[in-house]
Amino acid sequence: MLPQSSVVPLFNVEQNIGAMHAGIRRQTYQILDIVVVDDGSNGSASIVTA
Repeated sequence: MLPQSSVVPLFNVEQNIGAMHAGIRRQTYQILDIVVVDDGSNGSASIVTA
């Protein structure tokens, strides 16, 4: 299997971080890289995902 990479941009979405993490954890693909990028949020999204 080839590796699969996904980039997830965040911008003021603290209320949806839990659902995002749950969706990623439900993936069945075994070789998966997730890159989470803070797009300059005003809130604490980057702290929550660290």
